[in-house]
Amino acid sequence: MPDPPRYPSTGDDTGAAGQPGHSSIGAGDSPAASRPRWVITAAIIIVAALVALMIVLHITGTFGPGTHG
Repeated sequence: MPDPPRYPSTGDDTGAAGQPGHSSIGAGDSPAASRPRWVITAAIIIVAALVALMIVLHITGTFGPGTHG
């Protein structure tokens, strides 16, 4: 049986647990590299919107210290 092809991005040709055909994350790869760009962009937009909402609520006095009474 021929050896499986080497993939330069993984750093090894054996894969996870030494089994051919299974990919593993190499030392140079990061889990974020497998996420689509739109997911990262959407997460950044959502976090920025939440931070902006908190700032607006604090400035207007709707939310924060001193609003509970």
